[in-house]
Amino acid sequence: MKLSRRTSILALGVLALAARVPAQTTWYVDVNATAPGLGTQASPYASIQYAHDRPTTLDFDTVLVAAGTYVENVHLTKRITVRATAGAEATTLRPAAATSILILDAPTDEMDSIVFEGFTITGLLPGGVSAVQSWDGRLERCIVRDNAGYGVITVYDSNLLDCTIVNNTVGVEAALFTDFIRMKNCIVWGNGTNHAGPAYGTIVYCAGGPFYAAGAPFTNNLTGDPGLWNLAGGDLHLRPGSPCIDAGDPALLDPDLSRSDIGYYAYDGGYAPITTYCVGKLNSQGCVPQIAGSGLPSLTNPAPFLITATLVPPGKRGVLFYSHTQDAQPFEGGTFCIGAFRRAGGQTSQGSGPCGGVFSYNFNVRIQSGADPTLLPGELIYAQWWHRDPNDPAGYQSGLTNALCFGIVP
Repeated sequence: MKLSRRTSILALGVLALAARVPAQTTWYVDVNATAPGLGTQASPYASIQYAHDRPTTLDFDTVLVAAGTYVENVHLTKRITVRATAGAEATTLRPAAATSILILDAPTDEMDSIVFEGFTITGLLPGGVSAVQSWDGRLERCIVRDNAGYGVITVYDSNLLDCTIVNNTVGVEAALFTDFIRMKNCIVWGNGTNHAGPAYGTIVYCAGGPFYAAGAPFTNNLTGDPGLWNLAGGDLHLRPGSPCIDAGDPALLDPDLSRSDIGYYAYDGGYAPITTYCVGKLNSQGCVPQIAGSGLPSLTNPAPFLITATLVPPGKRGVLFYSHTQDAQPFEGGTFCIGAFRRAGGQTSQGSGPCGGVFSYNFNVRIQSGADPTLLPGELIYAQWWHRDPNDPAGYQSGLTNALCFGIVP
């Protein structure tokens, strides 16, 4: 019998009693506050660990954490809930020292007695073993990413709910003494090893993997690509067609009251990533042309999605190249930032004055025309403007913007 099996009447009684104890006090933390603070809304603490360590912070209290980046190693031993009010997209926990970034260490071996919710946990320093160690804690609605080590190590009884765990050396490790792990609605993908070590417990409605567990239930999991928008680029939203959409626990609902999706992010059909990357080429008028996108790249939306170039010489011919892959190859004194390409949007730059030229192309016309049947919802597209520049200082009589990456929605 493992140490953490709670079979005694006493242990069951303690667990039942803990479930009935109401929350006592709510404390507040804001990294931008003046330290040390009083823990109130008007005078919040400036550190999560400091809030935990105050003798006034008691079991069953709640600590609400404001948006920001918290550089500290957090070790929780009290039965408290720590919740980031703005969620993982706005609240990040990074380490100050080369140890685990977060340790959930329940003092009485009670599953879910410590809850840590709504953070991105990243940046494990060399020498640190794992981003998260959970001893009977619950990690909920968190993103654990980009850690050179273990993302999550579960020891004894642990619970992972609605988490996305990506780009770690190992995603989730069930340690030797793990008794019971509950993992639900989680994505574990793109790690060196996604799930290491069998464990007793419940792994259901999860995606990525493959997952290993001894005993049942072990059902309704999706093995393989979970359909994230751009894992390499760090965008962990679900793209159109993702198998994780409406594939979570049917007893749980997303904010739109539909069946829950798997992972941290609920699917948003109106979300499309639009980012720039790469570098433009210095032109004859002393400027580096810039690309931008505005609007929603869509198969059905009648509104335009404009791809523009600014800071180009006026009155010069240009063309928009686009591709399904990105690249970075030397080209005509600059960098060609996309892979095998097609053309669209040939035109003459409008405007006047040095660097006053502008290109603008409504790419939704291209998407919706059907001229390119590969422009489908869920696809990532990479685009770059090329234009003529007779006085090009590199001698090629041409110019290049930086590049744009965007996704297409229905």
